[in-house]
Amino acid sequence: MAKQKSKSGIKVRNIKLRNIPVLLLLLMLPACFSTQHQSRKVRQAVRNAEKVEERQKKAYEKARKKEIKRRFNMQAPEVQERMKESRKKAREFNRQNREPFFKRLLKKLKFKRHG
Repeated sequence: MAKQKSKSGIKVRNIKLRNIPVLLLLLMLPACFSTQHQSRKVRQAVRNAEKVEERQKKAYEKARKKEIKRRFNMQAPEVQERMKESRKKAREFNRQNREPFFKRLLKKLKFKRHG
C-alpha cells in the first residue's frame, strides 16, 4: 500500500486490487473464532434437544412396530401366512442387494464426523 498526502494534509492510502482479498480474510477472522465457542448453556440446550429428539424417535419406532403387529393380527390365518412369505422374500432380496458391511460402517462414521 502506498501512502500519499491529500491536499488537506491527511495521509491517504491507495489500496491495490490484489490486497482486497487479504483484507477481507482478515476482517472475517474474528467472526470465525467467535462462532466456534458456545457457552455452556447453549451446548447443554443443544444436548437436551438431541436427547428429546432421540426419545421421540424411539417412541415413534415402538408405536410403529406395535401398529404393524396389530394389523398383522387382524388378518385371517391364510393372509398371515402370505404376509410372512412376502416379508421373507423381501428380506432375502434386500440382503442380496446390500452394500458390504465395511462400506456401510464407513459411511456412518463419515456422516457422524461431518454431520
